[in-house]
Amino acid sequence: MQVFNQINARMLELGEFNVFKGMMDNKPFLAIMVVTILVQLLMVEFGGRFVKCWPLNTMQNIFCIVIGAGELIWGIFVKFIPTGLFLNLSLEDRNQKEGTEVKKYLSTNIKPTKTR
Repeated sequence: MQVFNQINARMLELGEFNVFKGMMDNKPFLAIMVVTILVQLLMVEFGGRFVKCWPLNTMQNIFCIVIGAGELIWGIFVKFIPTGLFLNLSLEDRNQKEGTEVKKYLSTNIKPTKTR
């Protein structure tokens, strides 16, 4: 999924749907993608107990690639979500002052509460 997410992340603007456009002209991107694939392959095939992963057979590898390729389809659907739904959501972690626009700060909303 990481490799396919890298491909999806190439085109983020509205109306940009062809994530493969110009990909072969971007040598640094291709190099990073090849390194990502090689490192992940080596970790799965030879990482063993160190990375808590054991080798996959051919069918398992194909299955993983097919599931990962679903990221390309998911990327198309995500581009149709209206960005206006997220205007009141901020990733910043600041204290609210009285009289300012109310924003829901994601970092404070997902922090676990302390229980004793």
